[in-house]
Amino acid sequence: MAICMKKLKILKTLTKNEIFSKNDNFWEGLSKKAYPLTKGKLRIPISVEPFSVTADEFLKLEDNLQLLISAAKKLSSAYFDNELLQNLISVNPEEKQLINESRKEDFIGIIRVDLFYGKSPKIVEINADFPDGFFMHDITPREICKWFIKEKDKYRIFDHAKLFNELLESLVIDKNSHIFIGYDKARKFIDEFALNKMKLEKDGWKNVSMGAFEDLEFINEKLYFDKRPIDVIRRGAELFKLRKIPGLMKKLVSEQQKGRIKIINNFKMRLLGHKALMAVLWDKRFRRYLNKNEIKAIKLLLPETLKLKAVDIPRLLDEKDLWVLKPSDLAEGESIYIGSVLTNKKWNKAVRLALKKSSNWIVQKKVDIPEEKFNLIDNENRKTIQVKRKFDFNPHVILLKKNCKLGWIINRYSELEVLNVMKGGGLTYTFVEK
Repeated sequence: MAICMKKLKILKTLTKNEIFSKNDNFWEGLSKKAYPLTKGKLRIPISVEPFSVTADEFLKLEDNLQLLISAAKKLSSAYFDNELLQNLISVNPEEKQLINESRKEDFIGIIRVDLFYGKSPKIVEINADFPDGFFMHDITPREICKWFIKEKDKYRIFDHAKLFNELLESLVIDKNSHIFIGYDKARKFIDEFALNKMKLEKDGWKNVSMGAFEDLEFINEKLYFDKRPIDVIRRGAELFKLRKIPGLMKKLVSEQQKGRIKIINNFKMRLLGHKALMAVLWDKRFRRYLNKNEIKAIKLLLPETLKLKAVDIPRLLDEKDLWVLKPSDLAEGESIYIGSVLTNKKWNKAVRLALKKSSNWIVQKKVDIPEEKFNLIDNENRKTIQVKRKFDFNPHVILLKKNCKLGWIINRYSELEVLNVMKGGGLTYTFVEK
């Protein structure tokens, strides 16, 4: 693990009674504040022993992240006039029109950068479609702070609610505008959206609603919810889910084109999160769009990433332990093949199947996945257990009109090399030293 990053061993300083008393208080507070609807009935495993990173290392990472995101925005903008870029990024045909219709929109919204902090930080994915939990991740680390209250002043406290207000202000949105926080009806866990609504209303936004996209009405060529015309949509659903709602996309595009509606994480943002964009960032043919500092940041933060059809296949089969095979357009760890954990037979089969639609796949150099011992609380059996887990490092980035700012950093941990909370992993946070 990098020397600049360390695990805070909080539980070792507490007695057994203190641990379980604090843990009961932690979940009681978290259930009230972060789960306004479900009251904490659905609990994600959370380690109350976070990591910390030095201020200098964070500032260095922040500078390089801003440069890499600047490069990603430039190449995403170039996509609209460059046929080669369009072929390489290979957007889903159903999404291509939506992205094209959003050409004039700014890259404004919330993204989450997933990286592994081994010998050096390396980005493996940019989540720009709908990174969930933004407001919940504003509350949980604050509650964790209460475990080491005497030392909490040593660390920076990020404020996602404040950053979201800055995001709205960068879109020049009036406080009286109707902001609709929308999700798909199939989504069972909607505490995040209730928190979003509560925070906006607390900060003086006077016309906020939340509900399912399926319940929107189209009256006189304008979108309504609860009999009120919509001015702003905070999108709480992945694009592939919105596409399934009959007629919705055409209406959203029409409203956006006429300037009557603003969408946070608009459809153009989808390009930033397309995994093929990482291969484009590595491609020397597009360096003319970038400056020297952006190119340097790409080399520092991004592992070698290539489109499958550009790879020497015999070499890829022979050097399986060095590579990861990924679909360029899926999420939640689906269909990712890590050569080092597969047999030769399974790796060869995965590569051969991917070659049938090679434009839909990328290969990426495998990065160092760090491991750490986690002291976890087994509340049911009233004991603590120590386990060794792999973990990642995922900063939230808020894209404003003229710049971007970082928020809380999530760490997911798991026994598996594909880290995902939906696949049984847990989470904690990294605190930044002042």
